[in-house]
Amino acid sequence: MAATGESGKKNGVVIKVGMVGDSQIGKTSLMVKYVEGSFDEDYVQTLGVNFMEKTISIRNTEITFSIWDLG
Repeated sequence: MAATGESGKKNGVVIKVGMVGDSQIGKTSLMVKYVEGSFDEDYVQTLGVNFMEKTISIRNTEITFSIWDLG
């Protein structure tokens, strides 16, 4: 079980990540693989923006990655 601070709550950090780059290089695939652990070989073009979040715990800190896929 993770140790908590004096107040009994975990510390929280939010990290915002923007994925930008040329088309068809794997920005969406990388994001989905990291967040969901899956990979789809079929190409679907991102129109606009995709957004996903993943939260992990390291020691007594909750780290939330807010990932923006800017198609």
